[in-house]
Amino acid sequence: MRKEVPAESPHAYVEALDGWRRDIVAALRTAVRAGGDPEVRIKWGHIVCFSNGPVLLIRAEDARVLFGF
Repeated sequence: MRKEVPAESPHAYVEALDGWRRDIVAALRTAVRAGGDPEVRIKWGHIVCFSNGPVLLIRAEDARVLFGF
């Protein structure tokens, strides 16, 4: 498992990406914000949205972007 320093903020997480991964993560964040106003922060090294506990995550990997509930 790779050891990486987590991003300082969700915005920094997106800014550190490039190409198709950045486009998809940015679009997912926009869609999540359109559906409500969850608390969004970096947890476990990726973007996690909270509303009375963790609700969803967005994680950019080498070959995919994971959007999990």
